[in-house]
Amino acid sequence: MDMQELANILFSSGMGSIHRENQEKRITVSYSFTDDIKNSKDLLAGAQAEIESIVAGLNIPSGLQLK
Repeated sequence: MDMQELANILFSSGMGSIHRENQEKRITVSYSFTDDIKNSKDLLAGAQAEIESIVAGLNIPSGLQLK
């Protein structure tokens, strides 16, 4: 299963703002699965594993961290 089967990626912009947590800048990335994936235990598990794999493979620059 690859990301093309799991998602439509939409980039958007809006009013700029800086969110902080403990005086550090923070961004939030969110996602949701299609109803077909949400309604299938096997597809949902596969989709979640794919997201975790993608995140684990990201090259995170020094000074940044994922939570």
